[in-house]
Amino acid sequence: MGNKCSNTDGAKFNLAKEYHKEDLPLPWSSDFTCNQEKDIFMAVNYFRKYPKKLVPFVRQCKTTWPEQFKEEKKINDSLCKMLAQHETLKPVKFDTNANKACAEVNKKLVAAENDEPVSGGLVDCYNAIVGSNETPSNEFSVFGYKESPEMLIAYQLLDYQVQKEKGQKDKTPDDEKLSKDLPHPILSKELSAIGVSYKSHKKAENLTQVLYVLGAKDEQEQTANEIS
Repeated sequence: MGNKCSNTDGAKFNLAKEYHKEDLPLPWSSDFTCNQEKDIFMAVNYFRKYPKKLVPFVRQCKTTWPEQFKEEKKINDSLCKMLAQHETLKPVKFDTNANKACAEVNKKLVAAENDEPVSGGLVDCYNAIVGSNETPSNEFSVFGYKESPEMLIAYQLLDYQVQKEKGQKDKTPDDEKLSKDLPHPILSKELSAIGVSYKSHKKAENLTQVLYVLGAKDEQEQTANEIS
C-alpha cells in the first residue's frame, strides 16, 4: 500500500499529498500502528469527500483483477456514473473499539499461521467488546494485498455492487440491517467510524481487516456518558 496509481489521464495520484490539501481530519498517532492503517483511513475520508475522484480507480479494477471484474463492464459503468454524481459525505473517525476488534482478529490469525487465513469474525468481536449487537456494522478482510489504498476502496465498492446486483450477497444478521437498496458503508451517510488493522503474516504476507461502524459511540464517549 501507499504506492502511486495512475488515473485515466496518466497523472500520478498521491493520496497523502492530496489529503493534506483538504480540510480533513488527521488521526491521532495512537489510532494506528502503521502507515497502511493510516492510508486506509485517509482513503475512506478522501473519497467520501470526493466520490467522483474514485472513478479512475474503479475503471482500473477490470485490469487489476480481470478474473473477477473483466466481464462486469455494465456494473462498472453504472457504479462510475453513480460516483460521478454522488454528493460529498462527512468524514469519519477511527473508533477505539472497532480498532480493537480488528487487531484481535488479526492477532489470532497471525498466531494460527494457517496457509490460507479465514476471513470474518470482526462484527462478532466488536459486538463482544461493546457488549451489544445493536450497532450496525460491516466487515471486510483481504489477505496478501499488494495494491494501493485507493484501489482497496474501489475494489470494495465494485465487488459490493456486483454482489448486490447479481443477488449473490451472503445474508447474515448484520448484513440484513444493510438493505440491498443501501450503498456500501463507505458511501453511507450513516457511517461514523471505522476500525483498521494491518499485520504481517508468514504465509499470506499480510492481513488487512476493516470494520465499518454506523452510528458508533467511541470508548471515550461511552465513558463520558456513563460518568455524566
